[in-house]
Amino acid sequence: MNLPQTIIYADAEFNIPKRIDILLGEAIGIKEVSSCDPDDQAMQHFKSSARFNSGRYEVGFLWKRDKQELNDNFSVAENRAKSLAKRFIRDTTLFKQYFEILKEYESQGIIERVFQPEKPTKRAVFYLPHQAVFRQESLTTKMRIVFDAKSHEDRQLALNECIWPGVNLNPNIIHLIIYFRLNTNAITADIESAFLQISLSDEDRDAVRLLFPELESNQTDPYKFQMYRFKRVMFGVNVSPFLLSATIKYHIEKYREQYPAATKMLDTCLYVDDVIGGAENIYQALKLSKDADTIMKNASMTLRKWNSNNQTLMRTWKGKGLEIHSRHSEDSSRIPLSKVLGILWNVVHDYFTIDVKGLMELDTSKPITKIVVLQSAATEELAWDDELPPDIYAIWSQWWLELPLLSELKIPRMILDSSGDSRDVQIHTFSDASQKAYGAAAFLRVKYKDRISINLVTSKSRVAPLKKLSLPRLELMGALLAARLAKEVKKIIDQKCSTKAFLWMDSQITLF
Repeated sequence: MNLPQTIIYADAEFNIPKRIDILLGEAIGIKEVSSCDPDDQAMQHFKSSARFNSGRYEVGFLWKRDKQELNDNFSVAENRAKSLAKRFIRDTTLFKQYFEILKEYESQGIIERVFQPEKPTKRAVFYLPHQAVFRQESLTTKMRIVFDAKSHEDRQLALNECIWPGVNLNPNIIHLIIYFRLNTNAITADIESAFLQISLSDEDRDAVRLLFPELESNQTDPYKFQMYRFKRVMFGVNVSPFLLSATIKYHIEKYREQYPAATKMLDTCLYVDDVIGGAENIYQALKLSKDADTIMKNASMTLRKWNSNNQTLMRTWKGKGLEIHSRHSEDSSRIPLSKVLGILWNVVHDYFTIDVKGLMELDTSKPITKIVVLQSAATEELAWDDELPPDIYAIWSQWWLELPLLSELKIPRMILDSSGDSRDVQIHTFSDASQKAYGAAAFLRVKYKDRISINLVTSKSRVAPLKKLSLPRLELMGALLAARLAKEVKKIIDQKCSTKAFLWMDSQITLF
């Protein structure tokens, strides 16, 4: 039998009947992010209702039910507010933090007092329960108030059940991370309080009311509340991410001819409120950041926490008045770390690493997060609080003890030196399988004039189904996963340079 030494390129979707996808596993893991149809009902409603007033966009909710069907949820919000008041009495520091945030919201025009609580005619009224959430790792906001639009009274509708969530306008997160690694000069920033920079139409403001204890002026009755309502789009309502993305995309279209590069970055490299992009040189990076800052300021949005691996770029940003990232670290060595879509990034040395601190705090006798071990526990039909059998516990404990080794990994952020003279760019994707799992890993091999670099681009793994499958079939599942992974990687890297794709596996029976 004459076997090919390599497969130059394989179409991951060629001649694969739909039933094969079901046979191989529905959640194989590489899927297209559904793009927004320009004729989508949500987008059409948005474009017809969005207005630009006094330097700020005003939008409305996308109601899918009659507003009169929504109960006001007052009893639930009141009970939660009473519990919050009791907590405030015990913890005055928390109350002061909470109170200062709401007062700042009021002074900035984000919320306003409601002096006539009766239900307005033909308007929805809904009271949002809320609570404090602490994020010690955050540089700017250690405490934030989160609102619950899913709450509802018994047999009544929640606010989120009455509003269309819209469509996902964010880019594919895998594509975004790969693209971030293809530039010599990395650029990140975020939009300050992005959701709160968009006005909410007056007719929808009573649907986002809140109660707050009057403890500042009334210490005798902790259950006396002030009523407020939001004047801006707030995080917590299901449609808010769509409204933010749609507003930004609608806004930047005005500047596509004037600032083509910056508009493209804001269109393709913005995930919710995080800009994750890059440039080949410092001059391009400066123009991108300056133009993007101008575009967003015209919508009353401020780009802040600018960050880059290029120290000269950081100093130049600071000199031009842009708010740069306050680099920090939680470890003892004081290495400057920041996060990109949840991934730890050592900015100075320009590599990714893995944060295992949270996992190390787990009690090894209870939570199980390693999927293979969790699957083994499931086959034993154990209850959640049952003790693990000795053999499974030994595997879990060994995994937990080896976990700190992951923090020693240093994964280069830059996989393609755009300033170098690249002669040949290849994508090599490997697949393999065992009775327990199957997976694929894609590497980028770049031949420059004076060197060759090889870096891991991305990988994907899956636990084998509980229903026992033959090893050749699992190898086939791994091969399909590899083909799809290679297709996605090639799609994004081809935007920068021409590539060749190679797929590798050690199972001849799968190939033929």
